[in-house]
Amino acid sequence: MRNTAFHKSLRFTALIFLVITCGHSMAKSTMMEALQQCASINDDSRRLSCFDDVMSLHLPGADHDTATAGVPVRTEAEPGVPAETVTTAGDEVFGKEHWIENDDKLTSIESRVERVAKSSQGHLIVTLANGQVWKQRNVKRFQLREGDTVVIERGSFNSFFLKVKDESRLERFYRIQ
Repeated sequence: MRNTAFHKSLRFTALIFLVITCGHSMAKSTMMEALQQCASINDDSRRLSCFDDVMSLHLPGADHDTATAGVPVRTEAEPGVPAETVTTAGDEVFGKEHWIENDDKLTSIESRVERVAKSSQGHLIVTLANGQVWKQRNVKRFQLREGDTVVIERGSFNSFFLKVKDESRLERFYRIQ
């Protein structure tokens, strides 16, 4: 068999393919080890933080060396202390976290209803005593009066649920101001 330019380019292509696949499998095994370490963490928030850190290290386009990347683990300021559920500190950014970068997210707030209005489409628009304005996501019948104390709880994916305090019915709202 002759050693033609075609055969040389074919060998070169095979060599490049081999190098790329070996490098990918090494990075993949490093990532799998890191994910297994994260899975062994018992604390939910620390485990999620570990998974987030590992995935951010292995995303395409990140400036890092995946072959030598360790597993960074965020530490809590006070381990074992649950997050506050009702507070007035940080009210000004509650529901606007996706507007600004903020790592200290509240899980819920409690406030008094100052004003209840309806939009032209029939959505409730609620103004709270703390100055926040919330709009109902879907047009549904929802009993809410001025002076009611409401609790707004965080859902997943930047969703929020409003309910009258000491009642069980939740309604989906989003913050407009």
